[in-house]
Amino acid sequence: MGTARIRTGAATGTPAGQPRGGWTSTAWSPLLLAAVASVGLVLAALAVAVDGPVAVVLVGVAVVVALAGLQISRVRVRVDAAGLSVRFGPWGWPRQTVPIARIAEAEVVDVHPSQWGGIGYRVQPRQQVTAVVLRSGPGLLVRRRDGRRLVLTIRDPQTGAGVLNGLVRAEAAGQPPVPPG
Repeated sequence: MGTARIRTGAATGTPAGQPRGGWTSTAWSPLLLAAVASVGLVLAALAVAVDGPVAVVLVGVAVVVALAGLQISRVRVRVDAAGLSVRFGPWGWPRQTVPIARIAEAEVVDVHPSQWGGIGYRVQPRQQVTAVVLRSGPGLLVRRRDGRRLVLTIRDPQTGAGVLNGLVRAEAAGQPPVPPG
């Protein structure tokens, strides 16, 4: 689930109907939220069933699990002339950025949670790839110039890849970014 959009119009400082070269997409995982809520409820129920320090530890673990799950269940991606920005959770933290000069290309790939070990934030250091997997389906693959890759399961990755590739080409040519249109 999520949204994707390209900003247009006077508010962006560009003529009406012309994208400003910025694109955003937000995605979240109801499945991940349900799983985290279930674990939190089980831990809370166990905390009620026991006394003393064990109950306090269980409540603490339930809070940590809930906050961590909330943080990785939502991702907001922005592509603009500065590059790629990925923000996690409702507070937009942590934030991961990749400057446009460090991006080689972007493409759309088919993503299945089973190929990544499930839903969530995944790192495969030997393959130099990081993935934010919130669902199955098309995702955005960003190849960096240093060989590292970032995979994001977001809404409308085709548009994101197109905008990002246009900005990368403009950067490589030494031109100011020209929005697709």
